[in-house]
Amino acid sequence: MRNARPSSGAREVVVREDSLCRVSYLSVDYRSEDGEVHALSSVSLEIRRKEILALVGESGCGKSTLALSIIGLLPAQNSRILSGQILFEGKDLLSLSGKQMQKIRGTGIAMIFQEPLSALHPVLKIREQLGEAISIRRSRQGGHSLDQVFSYKPRASEFRGPLKRLVNLPSRRRYPKEVEDEMIASLKLVRIPDPERILNQYPFELSGGMRQRVAIAMALSENPGLLIADEPTTALDVTTQAQVLRLMKELAEKGETSLLIITHDLGVAAQVADRIVVMYAGEVVEEATIQELFSRPLHPYTKALLACLPKGSKKDGPLGSIPGSIPDLRKSFEWCPFVERCQYAMERCGREHPALEGDERHSVSCFLYS
Repeated sequence: MRNARPSSGAREVVVREDSLCRVSYLSVDYRSEDGEVHALSSVSLEIRRKEILALVGESGCGKSTLALSIIGLLPAQNSRILSGQILFEGKDLLSLSGKQMQKIRGTGIAMIFQEPLSALHPVLKIREQLGEAISIRRSRQGGHSLDQVFSYKPRASEFRGPLKRLVNLPSRRRYPKEVEDEMIASLKLVRIPDPERILNQYPFELSGGMRQRVAIAMALSENPGLLIADEPTTALDVTTQAQVLRLMKELAEKGETSLLIITHDLGVAAQVADRIVVMYAGEVVEEATIQELFSRPLHPYTKALLACLPKGSKKDGPLGSIPGSIPDLRKSFEWCPFVERCQYAMERCGREHPALEGDERHSVSCFLYS
């Protein structure tokens, strides 16, 4: 088994009273034709109750892999968790069976995927998809089977030929009035006008912003303790993006839900997050409050990311760029993975691996501060 981390180690995650989810020394590999890809290497972080935590980094740094590990949706055919622990409300998620994890997924932890059109069923109306999410939650809370929650489900004998295969689809069910009322309330919660009309439309009939709001409504309809949003604004225009981000922040502040937002855009993180975790090459390189990170960035990678943000005018100079590319993740780094792209690199950086050190307000993995 590959070592989870070089001997320098990583900062132990301090368990707080308001801790909701704690990831400790998580290492994940993907199998490929060219060898094992080390997607995560001893990643540790904490998500607190009623907070918004942003996970930031370039594409391929392991952000989505971490999210899929938490919700238990890693592809079984080519991935494996080598080491680590994921505690959610005191339960070790990695020790649960598939059926046990299903009870947590949705009602405990929900996820909004990057492209809402691919997350929504293309041939089912919004009513059927949102109604199924609400009904599943009601069946779990009431201890009933799912069929008992629906007021009507047709028999297979009512259909002939290929239609028999559609009997178990939620579109073939009718929902009781209280579920219908909750559907409308859920869409109103995410600022969708005329929810009765939207319920009777298909996903392809809605704009990207409306589809994303429906996806948020579906996730929130199960009242999760933790909502994971994977690049929720990537496919949206600037105006719609601002609206969705404002909405997610309001929902997190008003409710009991914590939010883990995954993004490559530090500007997005600045608009909504309380704290921010910066990842690079499958590792956490810096963690801080939003105010701390933007006023006093420490890691050279974080400074380079901030230099890539648009300035106020052309007079401020051209946008910055980070030379080189992410290193080959098939390697196990006994040294700093950012060394080949770092303008501050020292001889020590090429032979030792820096530890993540600091306090809960600001910590960094860099020899410039040790």
